[in-house]
Amino acid sequence: MRPAFFVMYDDRMSLYDVPPSYSFTGRRFKTFVEYIGQKLPRGTFELVKPSKATREQLLSVHKEEYLDYVEELANEVPGSFTTYLSPDTQVNREMLEANKVIVGAAMKAVDIAISESKPVLTFGGLHHAGPSRGGGFCVLNDVAGAARKAQSSGLRKVMILDTDAHAGDGTMDIFYEDPNVLTISVHHDPTTFYPGRGFVQEIGRQEGTGFSVNFPMPSRAGIKSYEIFRSEILVPLALEFRPEIIIRNGGSDPYIRDIEHLGYSTFLGLAKRDFHTLGLWVKDLRDRLGSAYVDIMGSGYDEDAIPSCWFSLLTGVMGLPYAVEDEEIPPGVDDKEVLSRTRQVAGRLKELLSPYWQSLS
Repeated sequence: MRPAFFVMYDDRMSLYDVPPSYSFTGRRFKTFVEYIGQKLPRGTFELVKPSKATREQLLSVHKEEYLDYVEELANEVPGSFTTYLSPDTQVNREMLEANKVIVGAAMKAVDIAISESKPVLTFGGLHHAGPSRGGGFCVLNDVAGAARKAQSSGLRKVMILDTDAHAGDGTMDIFYEDPNVLTISVHHDPTTFYPGRGFVQEIGRQEGTGFSVNFPMPSRAGIKSYEIFRSEILVPLALEFRPEIIIRNGGSDPYIRDIEHLGYSTFLGLAKRDFHTLGLWVKDLRDRLGSAYVDIMGSGYDEDAIPSCWFSLLTGVMGLPYAVEDEEIPPGVDDKEVLSRTRQVAGRLKELLSPYWQSLS
């Protein structure tokens, strides 16, 4: 019996670690592979071991000078100040080699999604890395690597859907002038939130104008707010663009209790059951369009919540049963003010994009 989906995994991926204080550790990948192995019937998925991305493959995403720079940093004394790309992003040899495996996995995932006509799950989501910069725990961009692989495989239209709580600024920059890659990022309002990018007016440049789409959510946005994004922006654009492959990126950091244990929040309001709904929306689009599909899991800061949140999302995008977990939603999530502000964002985005998209006119 053929598997329902494929999973890219290699133990080397779990060596992608950042300082423990950030709760962004590589062991999440291994933990989740073990988790789905216990939760899903035998034969539901097939594990595939990836290879490291080659320098030539990395050059399809990043500038040569940048790759030389990160290689130089990786050879510095571990833990020294000179090994940091940014205050939160360190580079060492082990971490860089793990990142190359993560990019290689994303590229191989595209190959399998096309050749097997089955969805593929991989791990990473290092979407803050741009053509010549890193940051936000991201050194090399696997999301962009997957899109470039799709293009080099002959696919003419690629859609990237980024559902991380933080804007996919690096991915956006890489494709900012490319009309063949539609990047759609739904994230928390970046006015006072990392990375300070992903505003509605960032819509692309030159031939790519209109193909970078950013939907900044207000604080306390829950699944009703995401439904406004889905119905008014995502579905119309996807059906008009008609991508041959959809690459979704994002994990559990829109979870309502993510990072609470660190004393702060990503300020979004999705419950665990809402991730399943979000996944079902993506599956519905994939089915309607007949698109190949790659899913990239990565984000989330509450290690205890990651497996169940990711599993809720995974079962949604793969169309698998999910036992709904009931959770109490805090006051203010999706209240009248939040929904009003979300509709305002949708309206403003339509104004900006309508010259380029008939479906939004």
